[in-house]
Amino acid sequence: MRWKLELVRQSLWRLVPFASRVREIKRRLIPYKASINPDTLEHGFRQLAMLERAGIPIQGRTILEFGTGWQPVIPLLFHFAGSGRIYLVDRERLMGRSLLQRTLCNLSKNADEIASRLNVDPVEVRAKCDLTGDASTREILARFDMEYRAPLDIAAGQWSGPSVDLVLSREVLEYLRPEAIKRLFRECNRILTPTGAMCHIIDNSDHWEHIDHSISRVNFLKYEDYVWRGTGLNPLHYLNRMRHFEYVEELQRHGYNLLVDESRPHQASVEALSRMRICSRYRDVPPEDLAVLTSYFVAAKGLIEAVQRVDEPSTVASLEQVA
Repeated sequence: MRWKLELVRQSLWRLVPFASRVREIKRRLIPYKASINPDTLEHGFRQLAMLERAGIPIQGRTILEFGTGWQPVIPLLFHFAGSGRIYLVDRERLMGRSLLQRTLCNLSKNADEIASRLNVDPVEVRAKCDLTGDASTREILARFDMEYRAPLDIAAGQWSGPSVDLVLSREVLEYLRPEAIKRLFRECNRILTPTGAMCHIIDNSDHWEHIDHSISRVNFLKYEDYVWRGTGLNPLHYLNRMRHFEYVEELQRHGYNLLVDESRPHQASVEALSRMRICSRYRDVPPEDLAVLTSYFVAAKGLIEAVQRVDEPSTVASLEQVA
């Protein structure tokens, strides 16, 4: 029940005149906390490991990450791993100078772990993160060979920059409407170099469970589409509910080869689905396919041979198994 009350509150708030302006003022008065979530670091390390497993080098490669958000933690890990130019893209401008400075300060505190996982010198990590003076956001990012472009919507075909070798995202695709995902995959095919690839992590779980643990992580699969659409009245809380196999099908439809797929069913969700009445959209889909709560994959343009079959066992434990 708690998540439904929160849904109503958030939906009503969206109807308030000048709600976006009030949100902007709130950000200024109560700045976003720049503490680094351990899961974010782990996801960054995992993306690097998946690309290595796919045989895709990082060193010197040009990267575009869309949906960077408040803190460019994962792009910074890629920089320390030896990547080349990195473009950060957001549909809404979120990152600012003070937040970026605090992020680097907190990242410096994790220098030993970063150095150990990436086989680099922790002294160099700390030195790079140590900022003095009043450098602008642009100047700070230039220190890491990064450029922030926002507001900019990749799916809307707004990218006018150079071709890139890699496209990254973390927990972004689940917020896009299915038609936007189709446009995004098509646009990335245009943006990527002939030997380019994408690496995405997608949270396929019911995000309302994050605030209401009385429901299962697949609770939203019980609602018919016409009912679930009501939860997206506030665009900030829209979830497409797409399952992992649907992303795979869409990738293949756009000519990508799946090089690495480390996505696995979440056993507790398989059991929850067996006790649920599932919406007609997914009623005939095996529970194991519906219960993949996180997608981890590397997909390359069609000119690259697939080097990792999707049904081969993973040597990296999934976050669901660790949790």
